[in-house]
Amino acid sequence: FRSSFAACLAATALATATQDACGPIPLTPNFDAERYAGTWYQLRKDKSVLYDLDNSCTTCHYDLSEDGSVAAYNRSYNAARGYGGVVGKAVESEVTGPGSLVVAFGEEPDATLPGNYNVIDTDYDTYAIFWECETRNDYGLDYTFQAYAVLSRTPTLPQETLDMIEAKTKELIPDYDYDYNVIETRQPSTCEYSPLPPVQEFLN
Repeated sequence: FRSSFAACLAATALATATQDACGPIPLTPNFDAERYAGTWYQLRKDKSVLYDLDNSCTTCHYDLSEDGSVAAYNRSYNAARGYGGVVGKAVESEVTGPGSLVVAFGEEPDATLPGNYNVIDTDYDTYAIFWECETRNDYGLDYTFQAYAVLSRTPTLPQETLDMIEAKTKELIPDYDYDYNVIETRQPSTCEYSPLPPVQEFLN
C-alpha cells in the first residue's frame, strides 16, 4: 500500500500521546473481506500524517485473492508532486482476527503480528472507519501511535452521514480525540480518478 497507501491507512502517523492509550481495539463483527473489496474514497484523516497533510483526491482500491490475501492500489494528488500511486499487500492477522489486517510493503506480510489496519466499523456499501493504535518504542522512548481514516464508496457523503460516523467513532474509541485530530481529505470536482492497474499481479 505506502505513501498514498498511508494516506488511506495512515500507516506513518506521528505519536499522539506519550503513554499507552489504546485499550482493546473494536472490530467490525463478522467482517466480510469480499464485500469490503473495491474502491473507496478517503474523506477524513488524522492530521498528524504530516507529509500527507496537503494531499487530495485520495482513493484506495482493494482486490481479494483466492487465498484471502489483499492487494491494494492507493493514489492521491499533491500540488508539488502531482498524482502518485503505490501498491501493497495485506493478510488477516492471526492475533487480532477478522477485520484486522497486517500490511507490508516490498515483502510478505507477517500474519503472526497484530493487525495495523483495523476496520472498526463499516456498512460495506457507504462508509468504513479505519483505526490503528499501538505502543511503540523509538530511541528508548515509549509512545502511543494512533492513525485514523474515514472511507466512502463515493467522493462525498451527506452531512448527516458524516455526523453519524463522527458519533460512531466517539462511541467506539472514546479516548481518541476526534475533534482535535481529524481533518477533511479534499475530493474536489477536479480530481482525476485513474484506471486501476493490474493489482492482482502483486499478490504473486
